[in-house]
Amino acid sequence: MLDEKKFNKMNTKQRYELLKKSGRHLASRYYADYNVHLCYLEPFYVEIWYKMGFDTIFWIEIVKNKEILDTYTDLIDIEKNLSD
Repeated sequence: MLDEKKFNKMNTKQRYELLKKSGRHLASRYYADYNVHLCYLEPFYVEIWYKMGFDTIFWIEIVKNKEILDTYTDLIDIEKNLSD
């Protein structure tokens, strides 16, 4: 199982490849100049930050702050995610 320390040692490309392979996209939101995607990568929630207009991943990080996760509450389709 992946631990936080191992994830944090990965570079952005490695994190992205891992998310593509093993992660699950849950929702998206906008923040300032970024399109932010929430994914689940057991046992973590992870955000991918895309800089709008550049089509480039700016960073990928584990979300620890409950307030940030709460911003996605109305955006996640629970029924859809349960049936997948």
